Amino acid sequence: MIKRCHACMAKDTYQEFFWQGSLIADTFQCRTCRHIFRDYKGNVAEYHREKYRSSGEEGHSMYPEEERLVYLSNVIDCVKPHIDDHMTALEIGSGDGLFARQIKNHVSKITCSDIDSKMTKMCDDLGFESLTIDILQLSEDKKFDVVFGFDVLEHVLDLQAFKEKVNKIVNEWLVLQVPVDRTMVPPNNYNRAEADSFDGHSHYFSVASMSELFKDYFDIKQVFYGHRGKLARGPEILCIFKKKEASG
Repeated sequence: MIKRCHACMAKDTYQEFFWQGSLIADTFQCRTCRHIFRDYKGNVAEYHREKYRSSGEEGHSMYPEEERLVYLSNVIDCVKPHIDDHMTALEIGSGDGLFARQIKNHVSKITCSDIDSKMTKMCDDLGFESLTIDILQLSEDKKFDVVFGFDVLEHVLDLQAFKEKVNKIVNEWLVLQVPVDRTMVPPNNYNRAEADSFDGHSHYFSVASMSELFKDYFDIKQVFYGHRGKLARGPEILCIFKKKEASG
């Protein structure tokens, strides 16, 4: 059993996770913040580099652009009050650069980053500065006024390392969107919970777990709940965090 919750760091609070009366293999929920952790037995980073965006059986293709533009329009409506065209921005997990294309006129500059070189090549071709890097390896000399991450945090195994990294690189705003109110198991297919059919999601969140995770460095200013088809195909929360003033 995992000793501490990956989000709130409470000790010995993980319990086995059941969905509709069935035990979900290698999956645990924190009794304190309701965070759900999936203990994948393979190499998570390798999975995302080699398989997540592949065309094979384990790959996950992007949704049609027309559909994604609807979601992004709703996201941008939420974040516009907090950004301006003097700000520098970084998108973590930028994919094919569609969000960067939509937000570029609302900030002074956006940099794209992704662990998958196929994705950053697409961003390069669109004229954006791009970084092919695991965000945890990003130089702390790089600073951005706002950092965006949409459907990214659930893929990051070490949430505490992510928290420490964004504290170093964010000047003002951290905007994260994560899945909630769902499981990693498609309907009528409980075998999907087994490690050999990993879908890339190590974590599922609650508002409480997001607030607890970042509370040392960020205040959560707004949370938008998106029902199915609002911010993504499934229910998600969009969390807007403000960097705390450094003490001392």
